[in-house]
Amino acid sequence: MVFDKKKPQELATWAQSFAKERGVTLGKNEAVYLVDLCGSNKQVLANEIIKLVDYVENNKIEKADIDKMCIR
Repeated sequence: MVFDKKKPQELATWAQSFAKERGVTLGKNEAVYLVDLCGSNKQVLANEIIKLVDYVENNKIEKADIDKMCIR
């Protein structure tokens, strides 16, 4: 069985959709930054987005939120 490695842009688009499903906006630049910071593992990305969803107050994830809350 072969698994295709997702490109960073594909993962960023997935991350935006994942956040939107939870009622939070994740901009394109912020999504790319999150993927660059956290890597290509969707489970890690999902966990980080869930943390951010619980943290943000204005329903929008900003770069500063990512810097404060996410693993490096």
